[in-house]
Amino acid sequence: MSVFRMFLAAVLAVPGAAHASRVQAAKVPAEMLSTAFRVRVDGRQVDVAHAAASYEFVSFDVTGPVTVEITAAAAGFWDKGVDIQPWRLGLRPIRRGQTIRFRLAGPAKLSISRPGDFLNHAAMLFLFADTPPALPPSGANVHIVPAGVHRESLNPKSGDVYYLSEGAYIFGSLNLEKVENVKVQGRGTIVYDGPQDPNSDEGWMQKPDWHCIGAIEAHNVEIDGLTCIVRSRTWSIQMKDSGKFVYDDLRVIGGNPDNANQDGMDWLGGGDTEVRNSFLRSSDDVFAMQGNWDGYTEADLERPGHDVQNILIEHSELSTSISNIVRSAWPQKVFNSRNFTLRDSDVLHGGIGACGQTFGLLGMWGADGASGDHSNYTFENIFLDNWYSLVQMEQEYPGIHGFTFHNIWALDQPPLADSTITGDVAGVTFDNVKYEQRSAVSDADLPLAATHRSSSACAL
Repeated sequence: MSVFRMFLAAVLAVPGAAHASRVQAAKVPAEMLSTAFRVRVDGRQVDVAHAAASYEFVSFDVTGPVTVEITAAAAGFWDKGVDIQPWRLGLRPIRRGQTIRFRLAGPAKLSISRPGDFLNHAAMLFLFADTPPALPPSGANVHIVPAGVHRESLNPKSGDVYYLSEGAYIFGSLNLEKVENVKVQGRGTIVYDGPQDPNSDEGWMQKPDWHCIGAIEAHNVEIDGLTCIVRSRTWSIQMKDSGKFVYDDLRVIGGNPDNANQDGMDWLGGGDTEVRNSFLRSSDDVFAMQGNWDGYTEADLERPGHDVQNILIEHSELSTSISNIVRSAWPQKVFNSRNFTLRDSDVLHGGIGACGQTFGLLGMWGADGASGDHSNYTFENIFLDNWYSLVQMEQEYPGIHGFTFHNIWALDQPPLADSTITGDVAGVTFDNVKYEQRSAVSDADLPLAATHRSSSACAL
């Protein structure tokens, strides 16, 4: 089903559907319990967990439509309104004092906050309504992690299957180093709060217990139903020279009130990755591609990296407090990338402003001697809620080509900053880009500033 048909189905869903839903939720351990909100689903109270920064989350299973009630602890919290995203679902709650109430047609991943409050210090509640998880598997290589608190990292060996039970909270990391044929299933949560320096970037390092998920030369990995909470200044999910990864029903929440750098997902060489039905809230780029990253010295930055290729992200909700939704390339970096697709997804929040380059849906920053061939990127059927700019593309040598933006729909605001294309860029197509009901049919409509050896085209 296309994202536009999904939107229509959501709008036409009957709020008062007659059949009842069974609601099930795991207990949240005392050290994770949040008092910022109280949540009831079909009249049953479910625990709210504290994630990171001033973010909370609630997770429960449903088998049909449910009524959700959320009561804020802070007096007057909803006085300036309620924002439930993605906007394409058309959810408009009823408010009575400290409590909001709305009908949910079925499984969904939502961001709930006050209008315009989505940056690093925002108070936000993320709601994950899911279908019940599959039963635990069995076999000699199966490891069951029961509900409760576990203060240890997970270190699977090749061929292992880990099942994280609902209500399992692992304080540590998932380390995947030189392993293959690994599965991590269930509905558990990894809480990462490591020793990184809060005043500098050490999050790029590739070593055990340094990310929520860290992979080095790992292949054929499937991760289903996992929630990643990242509280320290580090990249949330990092894959180095790894491939054939599948993420399904992943939830990532990263943030710290004092600093950013909690990327959503980074590839340092490799690729061959599918991300489906997932929710990522980062405090830096949601998705970032580089050939390598070994530090910030001149030698480290200029060292050639490995190719990144064949990445598909679909049916997902994406949010960041700062930076880009997708970023590839970096000043002085040398690597190639190809075959990236983001489709049928919602951009809930994009970064506002700039850090060397203006933030956008896509940021490619191949400056200061950077070289590489980047080709065949597709952005298709994307809804934009709160966002800043469409594209910022720069590459010095040899170039960027074969970029398509098809069915991009901003449901409210036009871009707050112009798009730019600079350097050796060719073959960029914008097809059916809409701001509310107005289609962009020229560079001026986007608006787009293109300089040097570049070409782009707008189409109805």
